[in-house]
Amino acid sequence: MTIQDIEQVLPNGFHDSTIIGLRLNYVTRTAEIDLEILISGPDDAEDSEDYRPSTLSISELVYFVIEPPDSRYLSQSETPLLIDGGSTEPEQSASPLPKPLPAGAFTYSFFVHEWNSFIHVAALRAELVVPAK
Repeated sequence: MTIQDIEQVLPNGFHDSTIIGLRLNYVTRTAEIDLEILISGPDDAEDSEDYRPSTLSISELVYFVIEPPDSRYLSQSETPLLIDGGSTEPEQSASPLPKPLPAGAFTYSFFVHEWNSFIHVAALRAELVVPAK
């Protein structure tokens, strides 16, 4: 599964999700992004705005590039980072992204509003883990 596949099944994609934490392990080629993400949609009977803690697990990691935050956007508050899903093939990046990619690899970019910059990911697998309510 790719991050794009996961985005397609979420009612709002990654729009207005927040990053709570991040773990990278280049030895095991894994990344985990802890998120608050919209799980239910407006057609759900219970709560149409059900943001839930979830973990986006990425394996067979090729790269995980965090662009430097724009210093004009940095705040002193300790608020979660509001994100949006980005293009799968960024037109430009603050850093050159490695190419060519291995066969079957996907790319994905998250725009971080508080930084006015992107997080770029390339990997072979992704999974969204949503704990039971």
